[in-house]
Amino acid sequence: MKALLYLVIASFLGGCMTFEKARRRYSTTEIDTVYQTISTVVPRDSAVLRVVTDTTTVVREIRQGRARIIYERNPRTTTIKANCDSVFIEKKVPVVITKQVWGIDPKWKERAEDAELWVSRWRTAAFVLLGLILSTLAAIWFLRTFTVSINRKKPISK
Repeated sequence: MKALLYLVIASFLGGCMTFEKARRRYSTTEIDTVYQTISTVVPRDSAVLRVVTDTTTVVREIRQGRARIIYERNPRTTTIKANCDSVFIEKKVPVVITKQVWGIDPKWKERAEDAELWVSRWRTAAFVLLGLILSTLAAIWFLRTFTVSINRKKPISK
């Protein structure tokens, strides 16, 4: 009795499939690319620097891109003001997504596709055959219904 139990357990263990084997056999990895839009606002910023200098007065404004620098020199101080406008940045970034899709065994999938192909072919053949049979029956009915019988009369003798 124990030998039979061991035999049954051994047959069940021999038929087991590990997860890795099932993953290799029944799953496929799909790679999809999605574009994510990332947007940010760089806030406005400024800086001021003052330095004590000699008696010359100079005011100069320099602008480059979105930055503006004002250089102001008075008799006692030199002031540099830097301003930067706020800017809105938006960028589309591709994100690659990989996922595992579990399905049926590929050989059964191929057989199912072949079966669908044969079913569609047989369906077409059945419709053609049905059309031929119906048209033949319609022709026979038409010929039986509308037959013209011509009876020849014997000529009258004089």
